[in-house]
Amino acid sequence: MGLHVTTASLTGLGHRESDDASAHRQYGGIYVAAVADGVGSVRAGREAAISATKRLVDNFETRPSSWPVDRALLEFAVQINRQLCEEAVHRYGSEGALSCTLAAVAISGDMMWGVNLGDTEVFLLRAGELRPLSERHSMTGPGESHIITRGLGLEPNVTPHLFSWRVVAGDRVLICTDGVTGPLNRERLTALLGRHSDASTIINAIERPEDDATALLIEITSPPADMIPAPALMVPGALQAGQEWSGHSLLNPLDPNERVWLARRLRDGVKRVLKFAPSDARHDERLRAMFSSEISQAHRLQSAFFPSVEIPPGDPVCCYSLEYVAGPTLRECLAQRPLATEEVIALGRFLAAASQFLLGHDLVHGDLKPENILVRQRGTSAEFTLLDFGSVAPLFAPPSRAGTASYIAPERFQGAPHSERTEVYGIGVTLFEAATRAYPYGEIERFQNPRFTSPRRPARLNSALPDWLEAVLLRCVAAEPDKRYQNYSQLTFDLEHHDQVEPFFAPDTPLLERNPLLVWQFLAAVLAALNLLQFFLRK
Repeated sequence: MGLHVTTASLTGLGHRESDDASAHRQYGGIYVAAVADGVGSVRAGREAAISATKRLVDNFETRPSSWPVDRALLEFAVQINRQLCEEAVHRYGSEGALSCTLAAVAISGDMMWGVNLGDTEVFLLRAGELRPLSERHSMTGPGESHIITRGLGLEPNVTPHLFSWRVVAGDRVLICTDGVTGPLNRERLTALLGRHSDASTIINAIERPEDDATALLIEITSPPADMIPAPALMVPGALQAGQEWSGHSLLNPLDPNERVWLARRLRDGVKRVLKFAPSDARHDERLRAMFSSEISQAHRLQSAFFPSVEIPPGDPVCCYSLEYVAGPTLRECLAQRPLATEEVIALGRFLAAASQFLLGHDLVHGDLKPENILVRQRGTSAEFTLLDFGSVAPLFAPPSRAGTASYIAPERFQGAPHSERTEVYGIGVTLFEAATRAYPYGEIERFQNPRFTSPRRPARLNSALPDWLEAVLLRCVAAEPDKRYQNYSQLTFDLEHHDQVEPFFAPDTPLLERNPLLVWQFLAAVLAALNLLQFFLRK
C-alpha cells in the first residue's frame, strides 16, 4: 500500500501557542497517525495533546506481536488515559488537568483501524463522497459553550470509539481538530479534498482562525497488497490425542466431529486450538475450497473481536491455529443464569462493534448465537470473544438459510440476502436470550417455515430488565425489517444513551400497554359522563 502524507496546523487568533499536536510514523507494514487537541479550559491541555500523540505512535514500535492492530489502538488509548489522570492528580491534585481529544488511525495492508475520543474527527473521501468514520463526543452547553463528553484524561475509565474500514487506491483520509471542522463545513471539506488539496491548502482555506486548527491528510496512492491466496489443503483422516500436527501436540477434541482440537504448541508449551477441515472434504472439492477460504478469511480478519490466528508454515497446510481463550461459551453461562443488565449492555456493544468491523470488510458474521461467543471475566466485568470464521459471509450474498434457524431474520426465510438489518436481528435474538434465557418467537427448527407474530415481552420473562432495554431488544427483533434498527450504530447509540431510547410496541400491542394514561383518562371521562347523566335523570 503506497501512502502520501501531509500535515499542517494554524494557531488561533489571540492564542500564544497551539494546543493541537500530531504525530505519525511507519513501522514495517503498519502506518500510524494521531492528532490531538488539548482541552483549552484545563491547566495543561497542550501538554496532554503532545504527550498523547507521541505516546500512542511510539508505543506501536514495541507492541506485543500477538496483539492485532485494533487491540493495540484500544489498549494504548486506555493506557494513556490512565497515565494522564494519574499524572494530573500527582502534579495538580485533581483529575482532568491533563486532558485532550484524540483521533488516531493505523493502516496495514488494505485495512485501516481507528479510535477517537472527543471532537477530533476522521473522514474518508471516496468517489466524491465524504464519510465520517469517527464518532463526535461533544455537546453545546449553556451560553453556547463547547463541552467535551468523552476525552483523554477527563476520568480514569474511558471507552474509545473504535472503527475500521477497508481502503483502496484513491482514498483520502483526513484527521483534523474542531478548528478545521468548525469554519469548514462538510461541503467545503468535500470540495477541497476532491481537488486533491494537501493539508496546507485545507488549513489555508480557514479565513479567520478563531481556534487552533490541525489537519493530517493521508492519500492512498497505490493498491494494497493482494490478500493471502487460499492455501493448498491436506485433509487428514481420523485424529487422535497425542498426534503431532504443524508443530502442535493434540490434547483433546472440542467438537463432536473431532475436527477442532485443544493442542499444545511444542516450541513453548502454549495451548492453542487447531481447526481441521471436515473429513468429507477429502472427497468433496466444494468443502475443500470452503475450508481453504476460511483459513484465508481468518488470517485477514485479525482483530480483538476474534481469537488471534496463525497459519502453520508449509504447503499444503492441514489446519489453522487459534488463540485458546480459557472461558465458557455464553451458552454455558446461560445454563447457570441470565446475564445482568450491565452484562447485556456490554454484550450488545461488543456484538455491534464486531459487526461494524466486519462491515468494513463488506462482510457479516452470519451465525451470531451464544455458542459462538466466549465469555471472559475481567475483574467485575465480562469481556467477550467471537468465534466461527467459517460462517462469515459477504454482505448481500446470494440468499440462503445458512446459520442457525432461531437467529435467522424473518425476511431471510423469504429469500432476502444478508444485510445489516438481518445481522441486527441475530444480535437481538442473542441479547434477548442472554437477558431472558428464552427466544423471542420460540425455538425454530432448521427446515421450518415459521410465522412471526408478536415477540414475547422480555420484562415478563425477567422482571429486572429496565423498560428502555426491553424497548431495545424488541426493536432489534422486530419481524418487519423497517421497524428494526437499520444499522449497528443506531443500536450502539441506544445502548449508550438510555435516557433517549423511545418506547417500542409490537403492532398488535393493546392500547392499555401502549398508552395506559390515555386509557385511564378515557375511562375517567366515561365515568364522569355517566355520573352527570345519572344526576340529570334523578332530577
